[in-house]
Amino acid sequence: MDSITVSVYTRHGEVCDKKADSTWRRCRCMKWLYVNENGKRRQVSGGTRSWDRAQEKARELEDEAKRRAAAAARAEMAEPKNELMTAEEAVEEYLEDKRQQNCEPATVKKLEIIFRKQFLNFLSAKGLVYLTKSHWGTSRNSGVSGKTVLSQRKRNRSECLVSFASASDTAGSRKIPRRA
Repeated sequence: MDSITVSVYTRHGEVCDKKADSTWRRCRCMKWLYVNENGKRRQVSGGTRSWDRAQEKARELEDEAKRRAAAAARAEMAEPKNELMTAEEAVEEYLEDKRQQNCEPATVKKLEIIFRKQFLNFLSAKGLVYLTKSHWGTSRNSGVSGKTVLSQRKRNRSECLVSFASASDTAGSRKIPRRA
């Protein structure tokens, strides 16, 4: 993130009584801005003889730097990821994440059965190779019936997997190619 500090100082003329004090506000000498942006120092004319107007310009410079930093952060977040995550990779990352969370071995084993044997087979039967959140409707609405508590839990776990994969840095946002 950009860090910027802007301070006002006075560049006194030759005949000013307060020539030794660059922070003297009340004389009619030109006000300048000392800008330190990410370690780079520069001096900018305030374009005024008023200390208050120079401070306003300093605030404008700081606000502009904040807007640039926010825009850069938004652009970085909005940058589409070009890599797609295969369903197998997503399942492996999800299971590894559950192991890192110190889930009980029986829970991890149950998740392995659900995802490796059932979910991946389901996706394979549908011709889906890559996993993205935008295509979750394909697997949610066709497949396991939502009438039993067990299938509801499986669907919820699958939604967690898709959310996990979509939040990952490698999750893509492109359409899922179908196998021929």
